[in-house]
Amino acid sequence: MTGPAWSPGGDAIAFGSGGFFQRAQIQPARLMTVAIDGTGLSPLTRDSANAGMPSWSPDGKEVVFRRATGTKRHLYILNIATGATRQLATGSDFDTFPTWSPRADWIAFTSKRDGDYEIYRIRPDGTGLERLTRSAGNDAHPSFSPDGEWIAFATARQGFKDEAVQLLLSATFQPYGEIAVMRIDGSDVRILTDNSTEEGAPSWVPGRQPTTEARAEDALIYAALLDSIYEAPIPDTLLVEDSTLVFRMPPPATGGAFGAVFDSIPAGLPSALAAKSALRLETATLTLPRPIRVFTELEKRDVFRAAPGAGWVEFHRRFPKLRQFVGFSPVVRSADGQDALVYYEYHCGGRCGAGELAWVRRDQAGQWRVQKLLNFWMS
Repeated sequence: MTGPAWSPGGDAIAFGSGGFFQRAQIQPARLMTVAIDGTGLSPLTRDSANAGMPSWSPDGKEVVFRRATGTKRHLYILNIATGATRQLATGSDFDTFPTWSPRADWIAFTSKRDGDYEIYRIRPDGTGLERLTRSAGNDAHPSFSPDGEWIAFATARQGFKDEAVQLLLSATFQPYGEIAVMRIDGSDVRILTDNSTEEGAPSWVPGRQPTTEARAEDALIYAALLDSIYEAPIPDTLLVEDSTLVFRMPPPATGGAFGAVFDSIPAGLPSALAAKSALRLETATLTLPRPIRVFTELEKRDVFRAAPGAGWVEFHRRFPKLRQFVGFSPVVRSADGQDALVYYEYHCGGRCGAGELAWVRRDQAGQWRVQKLLNFWMS
């Protein structure tokens, strides 16, 4: 069995049952569904072909899957109610791992056309075929984020990190892999893992709206941060960048005073912040304790299109009551809820600005207090 896929309603699982990968060309396989309690097992396909790798349409009425006959791999869409199937004409005889966007507008898949595996997308009606990746190594296993904005995938573009791994895995389907994400048009690729073992077949955790209590805690943490970093009274309105900031871990061998302070932060929080902040969100989604005025990227380019000095003259002309603009990452908290970490930046002139990591902790009275500010850059 392979490729289990939850139905949009969460009441059934579709999967392939039979022979897959190297056995797919000699052994049949069917698409099956089963209720989440293990009852109601039934086939979706009944012919002698090899069907697998299902992905549901967001309305739950159709499933896209990979159908293998001999050495060929094609994509088909199955109507759940009628059992009718139709082929997606992609122009290739080796397509696999289809995944349906939660917005219903695209199907992403892996295709082998020019010597290695690359990721493509196509409209469910068979139009709009586009190639999304063009790396020297395999790119495979696409998976849409719950909001339909990103695709996570496995990639071999980083190359081998360990000769033993290369010798053992070089002949396998996905000989080496890191996890990466990209925008749904193939832009803004970000590598999320970097090690000497294979990682693949990523899947997203379904989006969950933070509880009111969690958002309230975030507001208190941001308030403690603002109280710590502003010498003068905090402005009534914050001028903030339009997207949340990305925190990147420092090199593991960093030493000196910086390394000592960084190592004193509760274990696991920095890496958790790096992971949570990797995908940028609208700053408006943060629970900041002050009203905000978003400083859009387009507006920023317009203000600073001239030399830096002239740009800041224009900045103060447009925002006479503000001395700077700021940006924030999301907040991460420790499992016991006693420590938190947030990254922020402020920009106040051509040679005025900084990016700092703030470690915030509850005191005995339950109030959030900044423990340490660790400077990552300064101008």
